Amino acid sequence: MQTTLFAVLSQTNDPTMVLTKIAKAVEAISDRQLQRNIATASVILAGLVLNKNVISKILRTEIRTEIMRESVIYQQILEEGEAKVKAETTRKLALSLL
Repeated sequence: MQTTLFAVLSQTNDPTMVLTKIAKAVEAISDRQLQRNIATASVILAGLVLNKNVISKILRTEIRTEIMRESVIYQQILEEGEAKVKAETTRKLALSLL
């Protein structure tokens, strides 16, 4: 499904409309785990062809947030960002002590 989703989003003239249809279909899935898995794939793949503002308008905030927080890739990116901030803060502190 994920490959098909990306193919459809990337080959249509209106990826926003396609994602809107996908979001409605995802919300209709009764199995919560399956719904979350498909929503996760949809968010990630939609991010390859749509900007975050469009995705945010279409997909519910709580689904996007929950999905991303549970993603190991998101966690890795977050950790890398935190490490960069810490290193920059340390560097600035060290420079201020000179």
